[in-house]
Amino acid sequence: MLSSLVPNVRTKCRFLASSVTSNSIPPPVSLGAPSILAQRRCLMSTQRPKKPLCNFILFCQERRPEIVDKCPELSFVQVSAQLGDEWKNLPNDRKQMFSAQFRELREKFECQKEEFYEVKKEIQQRRKARARQKRKEEWEQFKKPKKPATSFAFFLSEHFVKGEKPTTAQFVNISELWKNTSEEQKLPYVERASELREKYQMDLEEWKHRMVAEGREDLVTWRKTSTDKKERRTIKGEDNSALDALEKES
Repeated sequence: MLSSLVPNVRTKCRFLASSVTSNSIPPPVSLGAPSILAQRRCLMSTQRPKKPLCNFILFCQERRPEIVDKCPELSFVQVSAQLGDEWKNLPNDRKQMFSAQFRELREKFECQKEEFYEVKKEIQQRRKARARQKRKEEWEQFKKPKKPATSFAFFLSEHFVKGEKPTTAQFVNISELWKNTSEEQKLPYVERASELREKYQMDLEEWKHRMVAEGREDLVTWRKTSTDKKERRTIKGEDNSALDALEKES
């Protein structure tokens, strides 16, 4: 249904645009099927599931037109009161019929709701992924300093054959070897990583102040997600405490 709906709308729009400058009817335009994302956006905007009506409301929908046609002089309140009385005196088999109809609608609603929220979640994940990718590209564009390698990374690079892709088993073996290495033997790797870390911290602080000066505070924003609540802290001016917090998270 969605695949046929979107192309028809696009075709009509093109026809209206062309009819402004030409009196001839343009030939049908084949636009192909819309993307899956376009279909899902259409689904979210037009097919949002609604809660089913209860058994009493279903009964009212059936009986109200009959009462209004038979007694048009009755007000809405009077009709509603009569419907309530009829429902109280309605036989159980008739009530069960409306109850069964309600259960069927409720089961259908639960399935539609589950599908709807799955689609919604996927679209939100796509948006977050695009936002992360955009931020990463901007960091590269504005030359944000990259995190230096750790002491274990230096140790790891010395034990892997250059140009070859390491296997999981090799990685596990080297990790065990690192754990069993003495602190004295680890010291060269730790010192090397510490020097690079200090240089990284200085470069990062300089980069953050430069971004703030250029009006790009959004590039140094710290975002923390916890139980669907997001807190943002933005560096402004010479707030050293905020800078220190950002450096720890970077």
